[in-house]
Amino acid sequence: MSKAYKWVFVENIPLLYETVRVAKQFQIEIWLDSSSLLKAFNLKPVNSEKQRKISYIT
Repeated sequence: MSKAYKWVFVENIPLLYETVRVAKQFQIEIWLDSSSLLKAFNLKPVNSEKQRKISYIT
């Protein structure tokens, strides 16, 4: 059985991972994202510096 792979970019660095691992990472990041809570309570993030961005290529 061959495995499917997808690219994940951390800033400008491309990483090739199994599709299952990319999907799990994406779910974890959504679960840990606090932006909806910040909006609901009209709060501002403590750390306003540029944060690392991970983009998913499907």
